[in-house]
Formats: sequence, C-alpha cells, structure tokens
Amino acid sequence: MLAQHSVIDTLGAYGRLKVVWTDWSKDAVFTVDVDDPTSTPETHIGEELEREVVVNGWKVEAGQAPAFIPDHVYIGSAEGNKRARKRAEARTKHLKLRDEAWAIVEPLLATTDVFDRKHRAELVASASTAAIAAGKRGASAATINNNLMKVFHGGMAKDALRPSYEECGNPGDPRPVCEGGKKSGPAPKDGNPRGTPVTEAMKKVFRVGFDLHDAVGKVKLVDAFHHCLRVGFWDAVQKLRQEFGKKIPDAAYERLGLPRYEQFVYHYHRERKRWKAEIKRLGKSVYARRHRPLLGNSTDEAWGPGARYQIDATQIDVYARSRRNRRRLVWRPTLYVVVDVWTRMIVGFALSLDPPSWIGAMTALANAMTSKVEFCAKYGVEIDEEDWPTQHLCAILEGDNGEMKSSGVLGLISQFGVTVGNVTAYRPDWKGIVERRFGLIHAMLKPHVPGFVHADFRERGAEDYRLETAYDLDELTRAIIICVLHYNNRHRIEDYPLLPEMIADKVPAVPAEMWRWGVAALGLPQRAHPEAVKFALLEQGTAVCRRTGLFFKGASYSFADAVDDGWFDKVSMTGRGSVPISFDRRFTDVIYVHDARAPFGFRVAELTDSRFGGASFWELADEQKEANATAAWADLRETAEGIVADKELDDDRRRAQAAMARTPPAPSAAAETSGIREATREEREFDMVEQVSEYHADMSPHATPAPTVLPSACPAAEAAQGRQSNDNHATPSLADRLKGRN
Repeated sequence: MLAQHSVIDTLGAYGRLKVVWTDWSKDAVFTVDVDDPTSTPETHIGEELEREVVVNGWKVEAGQAPAFIPDHVYIGSAEGNKRARKRAEARTKHLKLRDEAWAIVEPLLATTDVFDRKHRAELVASASTAAIAAGKRGASAATINNNLMKVFHGGMAKDALRPSYEECGNPGDPRPVCEGGKKSGPAPKDGNPRGTPVTEAMKKVFRVGFDLHDAVGKVKLVDAFHHCLRVGFWDAVQKLRQEFGKKIPDAAYERLGLPRYEQFVYHYHRERKRWKAEIKRLGKSVYARRHRPLLGNSTDEAWGPGARYQIDATQIDVYARSRRNRRRLVWRPTLYVVVDVWTRMIVGFALSLDPPSWIGAMTALANAMTSKVEFCAKYGVEIDEEDWPTQHLCAILEGDNGEMKSSGVLGLISQFGVTVGNVTAYRPDWKGIVERRFGLIHAMLKPHVPGFVHADFRERGAEDYRLETAYDLDELTRAIIICVLHYNNRHRIEDYPLLPEMIADKVPAVPAEMWRWGVAALGLPQRAHPEAVKFALLEQGTAVCRRTGLFFKGASYSFADAVDDGWFDKVSMTGRGSVPISFDRRFTDVIYVHDARAPFGFRVAELTDSRFGGASFWELADEQKEANATAAWADLRETAEGIVADKELDDDRRRAQAAMARTPPAPSAAAETSGIREATREEREFDMVEQVSEYHADMSPHATPAPTVLPSACPAAEAAQGRQSNDNHATPSLADRLKGRN
C-alpha cells in the first residue's frame, strides 16, 4: 500500500511522483511532481495506481517526512556579539511570518477538496476574502495559493512556510561591481579613506599580487599588495606627480581609486582559500606537518602496552671522540629510538656511527625486545628489571619506508606475527610519538654534554663547538641511558589522554607507571628468547649448496650437521641446491641456516675460507668488485693478444703447408709413414748437438760434441728395399741406443 511521502519512479512515463496525501476511505492518492516545485497535486485512484506500479515495474521508494530545525535552534542564542543578536531578531520575525501564513492555510487543509483544482480555487478565494476582512498580512489569493504549493511539496508541515531568504540571490558568489559604482562591504570608519569598488579589472591587478605570493612563497601579502599597485597604478601616480609636484593632496590620492590593503586581503582569501594557498606555497608534506587538522591522537591507535611500537632515527647534535684516540673527532652518531605508543615509554635505543639503515634499526629493536640489565651494566649503570621493564615484542611496528622494506622485518612477520607499517617519506608527523622523544633527549643532554652544537654553528664568527667535544661513543651511550631512565620513570607527559580507570586508580602520566598499570589491567605483551629475537631481526638471503660448501656472496660456509646429513654429497649427484639463511652484513665469519628442527630455528654455519675472516660483507663485495674488474681487464687483454697469436699461428701454418707443397711427394702413403721410430732416433741425435751447445755455451765453450753423421738414405727408399719399418713409437732399448752410437 502506498504511504505518504513515498516516491514513485515511473521510469520516464510521468516523472517522479511524491505521495502528498492518501484517503483510503475514498481510495484516493494525491501526488505532486518531485522535480517540479511549481507542480499542482493530481488525484489518483489508489487501486489503479498500485496496479500500474506492478504492471509497469515502477520503483517505489519509501520516503520520510522532511526534517526541520526546531524553532529554538533556528533562532539561536541572542547573547554574544551584535551580529548574533541581529540574526536572532531576524529569525524570530521569520517564524512570526510562518505562523501568520499557516493560520490562513491550515483551515483549507481540513478537507481533501483542496487537492482538486476547481474546489481549491473556491477555497482560496473564500479564505482570501476572510483574511483581508480581518486585516491579516499575506491575504491575497496568489499568496495563499503559493503557500499551499509550499505545503504540498514540503510534507504538509507548518515549517514548509518558513521564509528561506538564505536561498535568495547567488549565495557565495560576489555581487558584480561596475566601474564607478558603489563599493561593496561596510562603510569606512570616520576619517578613513573610502576605498574603491573592486571591479573585474581591479581583480586582474590583484591576481598579479596573488600569483607572486603563492608562487614564490617568501613574499608577504603586504609586499605582494604593493607590487600589484606598482603594476596597476604607476602611470596614474606619475601623472599626479607631474600635476602637483611633491605635495599631492589626499583628495587627489583618493581620486586615483587606490584599493585598500584590507580589500586586497579579503579578495585573496575569497579567491584562493587560505588553506589551499598554503598547501601550494609550502607543499603537501610541509603543510601536513605544520598546519594539518589535529583530529585525533596516536594513543587511540594502540590498545595497551606493546600494542604498537614506533621507531625512527636522527643524528644527535653533538660530535664524538674516537675511543682509540681522544684527539680524533668523529662524525655525529646516529640515534635510533623505539617508543611504545600507548605508554610513551622508550623501550629501546641504539647509538652508532653508521648512517640510518636496517643495521641501526635492528640493533635498537633487539635492545627493545630483550632485557636491559646487562646492557646498562656494560656502560656502568646498575639497574633492576623494574627500572626498565620492557623486553617484549610488539603487535604493530611503524617505521620509515627505507628500513621497513629490509628483509630483516620478514623474521618478525613470519616468526612472531608482527604487523609492519611503512610511513611515507617526508611525513614524520605520522610517527609523532617517537619524533617528540628526540627533542626530549636533546633537551636533557644539551646542558651537560660538552660540544653540543647550537643554532649559530655555521654563522660567521660563531664558536666551533666541535672542539669542546669530550665524549666518546660509549660515554654518549651512558648519558643517553641515564636520560632514558629518568624520562621513563620520572617524566610526566602533559595532555596525555588518561583512561577513566587510570584516573580512578590515580595513575600518573609517567611512562613506567602507565606500563605497570597497563600490564596489570590489560595483560603482558608477548615475550621471546633473546636468541630467537636476534635471529628474527637479521637480514635474510639464500645460500647456494655446492660440493665445496654453502656459497653466499662469494664466501663458502659449512657446519657439522650438513656434512653428517650428506648435503654436499647429494649435490654432486643432483646438482645445485639452495637453503634460506640469515646474516649480519657487518660480519662474514658466520651465517645462520634456517632449520625448524633447531632449538631457535637456526644452525650456525662457519666460514671455511680464512681469506675472508673478520671482514664485513661490504668489504667482501668491494673485493669481489675489484677482482671482477681486474679479471675483466685481463680477459680483454687476453682477447686482444689472442688475435695476434691466432694471426701468427695461421701464418706459420700457411708457410708450413707451402713448404710441404714444394717438397716432392713420397711414392705412397705407406712409404711416407713407415720408419717413424728410426727417423725419430736420427732426428733426436741431430737435435742433441744444438741443445747441448746452447745449454753449456755460457759455462764451458769446449762442451760442444761432434755432430753425428746421418745416413743419406731416406726412409722411403729403405722401405722400398724391404727393410722392416717400426712406427709404433716405442721407446728404444739399450742395445738399439748403443747400436746407434756405432
């Protein structure tokens, strides 16, 4: 059954019909066209209209009565400034006009005859006559008819007659101003220049200044205003100077039509929208860091201790001394800090001379997820577990895009189920918790650490703070440990959103106190063995299994279980294999082979080639790069010289073949190949004279033996006389050798 406020989509046949009223006692349905606010009601037989809906497949949407703002909300508060009071007074008058119009229209709605055109005209005429006689406002027949149309389209409610002056004109669009017309806006105060109408031509001049301010970014609005005045009014001012000289009266200046600075600023913000202009001037990332809306806090993203960690790195503002020579300055160390979002507690850190990379992040995360007692004792700080209780895994880890793309995070994901989030570049505000910790640590270090770099470091004549540096890396680490312990256990965080339960339990906004309360109330985070944590944080790779061992980045490794299990024997029969491993780029002596059967999921493979011991994989890569370059040059020289050698060998072959061609041929192939042994003996005896002479020429000039006289008969002729040939190349016997000397 069709209900009031329903909308019938006739699929283009009659438009979209809105049910204004229903009278099922008469089986009547009254509708208007939703998309035409001037349409008059039409009467339908309810049963036939429902049949049309079913037969034609029209769509019926269940509508709702229009919602109007309550009167007290519409009026608003009359307290406050003058503008609020005026608005309240005006809206009170609006409601009075609504009530007066409704008092005339309401009696007409008591009968369904008002929906019929003929009867409606009679009712409106009668109501108009009565209203005029009573001296009421808005009593003309046309006004009453218009109000009826508003009621029909407005849900048959009284508030449909509320005046809507805010829809008049072009709301939001500036009124056009003609040349010489009246200036828009409030009148100037007494004694101030009147200003000038801002026409379209004036706006074009303004836009020159707008573009200068937006494009360059360093030009202030007032300077941009002066620039556009120079562009637009230079000629007019020059004429005034020529006319009046140096003493130009104020009235003459006013006749120039110079705009006021306030007009320039008003139109700038109206056209450019200040926040959009700031994004254009500063860039999206800088604007997001400085001026973005702060609609939430990072604590809402965590549900308790260990839920979410943030990690980031910065170079601390102090140089360091070498631990081997105090007189040697080294670069500013890199500090990695890991912070628990829910408690704001610094759960771990790492200080090193390495630039920001996964190596530093790995060390800081290992520190965050393991006990701190031995770590602090190494630097001379004695603590208990309660002083720094964080040695747990996290559920979510957020870091920079570079570090979080390293293969080292794969272990955290696969072994402990940690969710890793990458923060886009140039958006440190997305890790605002950890970014703020850097400032706190710097603030604590600055008064006590000598050589702290100040803001005037690079200014001319400023003091060179590097010369005051006295701490080495270990001493700086100890200082940071002291700062972290003080922050975790004593520092109260301002504006921390404490939970109602924390307030009831009188928990101060101190990181350690909130950690202990959170662990007791929400549960202890997951904890793992230190060896498993450190193994999970290492970078991952693949080692190739060969007969010579496990080959990884140019070095070979092996371990006892691999030999016992016959890894390298199988490879000789099946070909190469590969195994997943983890490694530390700083150390080539060992790699860790993944093995689910091992206690912590790995086995230690040691380096088998002592040449690479004690080096890093960076050094190994450099050596291989240099060796490959040397080999490439050697191959190039070999190729070039091989061309020359090939040419010489080819020439010798041709000369030898030419000499053979000039030599008379043998009677037969058998005659040429027979007697090889005898020919070899005779040739050796002949060559021996030259060899002995050459060998002893420098030592004994008389060591030259007499040449052996060779027979003149050729092997071919001897073979033809029936001598037995010996061409089996066998070694001659002693008798044969003595016979040959006779």
